[in-house]
Amino acid sequence: MEISGIKLPVSRTALKSFNKLVSAGEQVIAEKGYFASTISDIVKCADLSTGTFYIYFESKYALYAFLMNKYKTELKEYLAKSIEGLDSRLDIEVEGIKAFVRHAADNPMCYNIIWESLYIDSNLFFSYYEGFSRSYVRGLKKAGKEARNVDFSITAYALMGISNFLGLKAIKDGNFDQADLDKMGDTLRVILSKGLFDETETAKKIKPKQDSVLPHKE
Repeated sequence: MEISGIKLPVSRTALKSFNKLVSAGEQVIAEKGYFASTISDIVKCADLSTGTFYIYFESKYALYAFLMNKYKTELKEYLAKSIEGLDSRLDIEVEGIKAFVRHAADNPMCYNIIWESLYIDSNLFFSYYEGFSRSYVRGLKKAGKEARNVDFSITAYALMGISNFLGLKAIKDGNFDQADLDKMGDTLRVILSKGLFDETETAKKIKPKQDSVLPHKE
């Protein structure tokens, strides 16, 4: 994806400076927030000059947009590797969500930066999630009869919601290990394969509607 306002490095030396600016930008913006961060903060953290910053980025926003695209690309590659060799959509969903949560726990700064985009540029925020939604919908369509006949766009956002908040839980809880991840996967497998509620038990609690009786007229 091409992002305006960015000049990519063409040499190893330039790449080293570019990557230092990206890492510094990520750290500063995650810690201070986008609006409180300055280019001076970023170049100081990177131990580079302001002039070097402007060689590659025309603005702080350009660097921020680059980070958003970087996260999306890296996450998609990470998730793709986690589901290699899996055939059933259920397995793909469970293992994909587990991989997302692990990635979130290992990269907590991503949340600060991605979610702040809603206030910086809502188009950037929704574009990020719409991209993942389209990928979800394509995958659900390929599942054929394994997936229920429901609105896949709504399903995609519901699954993203599950992923995002389980990721937040992992960050909040800390000390997240494989046992926690396996327990999460077991719970997800039940919910996604069988549904959260037992329809038979639900039916027992639904009171039949009584026909309304009109008052008798003398």
